Amino acid sequence: MKNNHVYLHKIATVVPEKYYTQEFALEKWLSLIGDTEEKRLILKKIYKATGIKKRHTIIDDYDKDPSDYTFYPKNPTMSLLC
Repeated sequence: MKNNHVYLHKIATVVPEKYYTQEFALEKWLSLIGDTEEKRLILKKIYKATGIKKRHTIIDDYDKDPSDYTFYPKNPTMSLLC
């Protein structure tokens, strides 16, 4: 039996151009699932503790009206939960 070898020749990364601020992402999540004070507090703690300033994505639906979504279902409660 012949011994076939596989080699990794290169690794590359790409950061999408589209991004949202950490504050925008927190507000989006709060509007979707922050229906109790406990959930709101937990989300705020998580988002403030990460040290992340902006979140890159290839999905540009987040700052659109749900009727203009191109990726998610045209339903405001589903945009981040899919």
